Amino acid sequence: MNELLNKSAVAILLQKADIVEEVSDLVTYLGFCNPGENGVTSGDFWAICKVEMNQAAYPRTTTIKWVNGQQTRNQVWDDRAILNYLQRRF
Repeated sequence: MNELLNKSAVAILLQKADIVEEVSDLVTYLGFCNPGENGVTSGDFWAICKVEMNQAAYPRTTTIKWVNGQQTRNQVWDDRAILNYLQRRF
């Protein structure tokens, strides 16, 4: 996770996240909830992203993926491990 802090985009997300779960040194989930809903993980008002670090390949990469490629707050934090993560569409 320390390497994540050095990457500006990820550092900004970490600062804004309402909840952070470090699954391993390579995978971290970040959750962003609607105002006033912080602490309730079973409601469908979360935007969730998955940060994946690839240490095996060179150059090392960090990928930020959002549920269904969108930053909408309509997901359940408790479901984060089984959701479909895609890179964000512009």
